Amino acid sequence: MSVLFFSLGQKRLENIHYFTIPFALQVWFYNYNVYHSSVVALVLISPLVYKKYAERRADESYKSSE
Repeated sequence: MSVLFFSLGQKRLENIHYFTIPFALQVWFYNYNVYHSSVVALVLISPLVYKKYAERRADESYKSSE
């Protein structure tokens, strides 16, 4: 959605009345929120992924030691 709005803004960038400051701020805030939420999601998910990876490593090392 934001990509569509951003491309529309870029196409009509010469039309100053269309590409207003509030529109630019709205695009910036939307992109910032997406970035912020993705960082939070990565921080929350990474311990789970690491735990699964550590369990798999432990299983492999246990099987190889048998």
